[in-house]
Amino acid sequence: MVVGAVILAAGASRRMGGRPKALLKVGGTSFLALLTGTFRSAGVDQVLAVVSSELRPRAAALAVPGLELVVPPAPTAEPLASLKAGMAVIPDDWQAMLVQPVDHPLVHPHTVRRQIDLFSADAERPVVQLRRRGCGGHPLLVGRTCFQEILDLPEGGDGLRDLLRADPGRIIPCETADRGAFSGVNTEEDFRRLLSQETGGRPISHPFR
Repeated sequence: MVVGAVILAAGASRRMGGRPKALLKVGGTSFLALLTGTFRSAGVDQVLAVVSSELRPRAAALAVPGLELVVPPAPTAEPLASLKAGMAVIPDDWQAMLVQPVDHPLVHPHTVRRQIDLFSADAERPVVQLRRRGCGGHPLLVGRTCFQEILDLPEGGDGLRDLLRADPGRIIPCETADRGAFSGVNTEEDFRRLLSQETGGRPISHPFR
C-alpha cells in the first residue's frame, strides 16, 4: 500500500510576524525537516510540502532530503487551497494521504504508523483521525476514495472539517496521548511554549474538531 503525505506550509504566518513556520527550528532542525523525518520514519512513501512562492529565494533552506516542494499556481493562505495544489501533483498510486499543517512539527512517527495500520486494517472506513480529550489532531489520514470529495469542497468553507462532518461514520478514531499531534504554533507565545514543552497538557492551537 502506498501512502503519501502533504505538508501545508504556504500560509502567511501573520501572527508570527511573517516568519515562515516551515523554517522555524526545534533543536536546530526546521519544522519542515522534522516532519519529513517523522513521515519517512513512519514508512510514508512520498512527502510533499506546499510552500509559498515568496520562499523561492530561500530554496536552500527549504531543501530537505526526501521532500518534494510544490508551489501553488496562485498565492494562497487558505489550507484547503494549498492542499488542492498538492493533490494536483500526487501520483495515481497513492492509496491514502496524510494531511499535515507545518505548524504541528512534533507528532511522533509511532503515532503516524498507527494511523496507517488502522487504515490498512479497515476496508470500510477511509479516514483516520487522531483524538485526545475530544479534540482532533494532526495529521489527518484520508483514503483515496475521499480525494475527489476534497477537491470538490468549496473555498471559503471549513475545509477538511466539512469532510469530517459529512459522514462521521466513516472516521476511524485513533486515541493518542502524543502531545505533538495537538501542539501547534500560531504565535510567538505558542513557539516559546513549544520549545519549553510547557503545554500544560492542552492543545496550543485549534485542531480539527
